[in-house]
Amino acid sequence: MSGSHDHSENIRVLTTREIVRDFFTRRRKYRSKISLDSNAIPPAPPESKINYLAIILDGEVQEIMRAQNRLAALLLSQPLIVEFDPEQVKPNIGWSYKEEEFSQYGE
Repeated sequence: MSGSHDHSENIRVLTTREIVRDFFTRRRKYRSKISLDSNAIPPAPPESKINYLAIILDGEVQEIMRAQNRLAALLLSQPLIVEFDPEQVKPNIGWSYKEEEFSQYGE
């Protein structure tokens, strides 16, 4: 990153489990009355390879989602998910993340 700005205090590293847990904790407040049966899963778009993923927390299915191959592979590889403030730093695809800091390659 350019300059001597230290943005590490504005970056919060979250585990995949924390992100999913927080999502579903907030979502439960507004949970619809639809049960998780085969009718609750919308049909897949035509002509695309779709992977079906069950999101499970504490041994219970919380959500069913569909994802194309690339996104499914990313989610299944247990990625590190980092919350950031776009007012402080705006990482882009291809940037590196080391020692709790984003940077472009070559910096």
